[in-house]
Amino acid sequence: MAYQRRARRPQAPPPRPRARGAQPSGLLGPTGRPLNRVDGRTPPQARNTYQILQPLDTHWRPASCAEYRCKAHLRGWATAVDEATPLGRRQAAYIRAHCVRDTGAHAMATSGRRRYTETHEAGLTEFRFPAGQECFQEHRVPLDRPQRFLVRHGDVRRFGGVVRDHGERGDLFVEDMAHNLDRVRTAVTRG
Repeated sequence: MAYQRRARRPQAPPPRPRARGAQPSGLLGPTGRPLNRVDGRTPPQARNTYQILQPLDTHWRPASCAEYRCKAHLRGWATAVDEATPLGRRQAAYIRAHCVRDTGAHAMATSGRRRYTETHEAGLTEFRFPAGQECFQEHRVPLDRPQRFLVRHGDVRRFGGVVRDHGERGDLFVEDMAHNLDRVRTAVTRG
């Protein structure tokens, strides 16, 4: 059998350093670089930022697991804790203090507190919570308030004032953005 040489996969280039003041978006693209990153080759004054605002404090409200349709609420969940570590001991103590161990008694099932069963395996303590009860996450759902559509001068490095406030008119916002992208494409093709 002849030796076959494997073709190497091309490696993604290393990410470039961020421009001063630029914040990473937290999302990474296929090359490992952050999405929506600011390219520092142009000054902030040469850019417009298109924003859709829906602030947490005015457009969202806290919600129960049932309203949010939380997977843990619908299916139940398990939390594995390593009680050999200080963090694991604190987590286990919190669960034991704020939840009720399920022994099948009707009073515990109707107490309103989270129910769990506990198992110990391979140095871990696993707390199993059945479906139909609140999880430990805080959920939020949107209110029926319209979003605000803004065009601001600059980028995350330095914002200027609001150039255009389209208010609740998403159609004007999309049209404005399309017009701006057309101007940018025309400038790039002209060189």
